[in-house]
Amino acid sequence: LSAKRGKGEDAVAFYSKAASLGDPAETAPGLVYLATHSLAKKDPIAAEGFVDRALAVVPKGSLAGRALTVKGNIALVNGLAGMAEMQYLQALAQDPPDSPEAALTMETYARLLNSQNRTAEAQAMLDRAKPIRQAAIDRITTHIASADPVATVGAGVSPPVLTNKQEPEYSEDALASKLTGTVLLGVVIGADGLAHNITLLRSLGFDLDEKAADAV
Repeated sequence: LSAKRGKGEDAVAFYSKAASLGDPAETAPGLVYLATHSLAKKDPIAAEGFVDRALAVVPKGSLAGRALTVKGNIALVNGLAGMAEMQYLQALAQDPPDSPEAALTMETYARLLNSQNRTAEAQAMLDRAKPIRQAAIDRITTHIASADPVATVGAGVSPPVLTNKQEPEYSEDALASKLTGTVLLGVVIGADGLAHNITLLRSLGFDLDEKAADAV
């Protein structure tokens, strides 16, 4: 599965073919992907079928946590906020600490808490998730150190000029959650003209922070 993962409809076609062969444990990532994709396509019934199959073959661990988060999202679409909260808490119990799966669950749970005006609890979740996203960006970015101070625009220093623009990809989780917004990154433009030392200033989560850093 991991060797042949694609994007968009290619991934859906591949995972659908894999899922049709039965449900060994190896198909769990594909089943969770199909559940997320089905939810984004406003088909919670299909999504629940895929996620239940995933949980049947992988009842514990990070994949189970990921599946339980999707199951919470399905409950929320069906108007069952209490059930959704229970699923998110169960997902957090399965997610490895400081993992992207844990960050996604916390970000998803925070949206539910905000909708219930439990803003302090929601912010606490987001505060826990943001360092995980920054750690993922740290693995993407290159780091440079210089004895010279960082130059700022002005006093003979011209601003960088954009020569090529690449739009960030949208994640399936953000599509399923109908999430939009702005990720704000701090970067150092090196003498090589490339972006280094990427710092997450404003997080959206749902893998969009990493997608933005990838594009930069």
